[in-house]
Amino acid sequence: MPNKDVQEYFPQITCPPRRIPHNGNNTLFEVNTETGRYIFKQYFGHYESWQRGISEFNALSFLWENGFRNIPQPIKFYEPDVGIYKFIEGKPIAGKDVNAEDIKNAAEFLARLHDLGEKDKERFGPASSACLCLGDYLGVVDRRYARVSGFVNQDTPEKTRRFVLEDVSRKIEDVKAKFGRDSRSLDLEIQLTLGQQVLTPADFGFHNVLKNGNQYSYIDFEYFGRDDPARQLLDFVHHGSSKEIGRELKELFLKEYLERISPAQRVSRDRLELLDPLIQLTWVLICLNAVNSDYNVHLENRKELAEKRIAEAEERLGAIK
Repeated sequence: MPNKDVQEYFPQITCPPRRIPHNGNNTLFEVNTETGRYIFKQYFGHYESWQRGISEFNALSFLWENGFRNIPQPIKFYEPDVGIYKFIEGKPIAGKDVNAEDIKNAAEFLARLHDLGEKDKERFGPASSACLCLGDYLGVVDRRYARVSGFVNQDTPEKTRRFVLEDVSRKIEDVKAKFGRDSRSLDLEIQLTLGQQVLTPADFGFHNVLKNGNQYSYIDFEYFGRDDPARQLLDFVHHGSSKEIGRELKELFLKEYLERISPAQRVSRDRLELLDPLIQLTWVLICLNAVNSDYNVHLENRKELAEKRIAEAEERLGAIK
């Protein structure tokens, strides 16, 4: 989007908007005006008809009304895909730089969010790809694999084709068989009650935390909604942005979260262990979205990013026990 188009949204602009480079599927500009600094965010593409722009703006508006101040302040949303937010100082935290204080702050934020009551939860539907019963985890894996395998065509490199259609397929069957044995005494279709569900930003990790001195701000609520807290915790542990975070710090995160969360929302270690391989598989398949020839087509370095993601998928698959 040209700078002149961005300027149309702001009166009294004091200097040309500055485009903020990033590898996401949005366009971001910092805009300075006589009344303050703002972020112009234009959302591109919608995953499975999920309206990311209005979803994020509504989530942030709700949280701001409920006293959360370590998030972007929503200013205005322009249909269909432009959000205006107050500018936040800070930089994302690289996994290798995460320390114990960062972990404790993240656990505190997530526990506070997850402790919001049932009346608050009623305002939102399930998060994108929510798992509200054990069977949903299997469904997510099946749908994601069907999507990824559908990307494989005559132009797909042979190594990638065999990895997707043979190695990944075989591992999925092995993990599902083990899950079936470990969950044979459980009803896979019983949904969590509203009280057991939590409100979640979904894409939660230090890539979406801006740190400025000792201040933390949590961003990216595009897939906000209700979900299983176990999924949120395991997604954090296995997220790409957590790859360089050591095991001790990940354990500290779980410990701090479980100590802070109310008993009604507390997740058992047994449930986390049961679901962990399925979440690991999900992240393999998320990486394999890069098989799609249209993957991040708006980025100049899309080919390099795609190769990196496929290599990450291979590494992740090998780590699943």
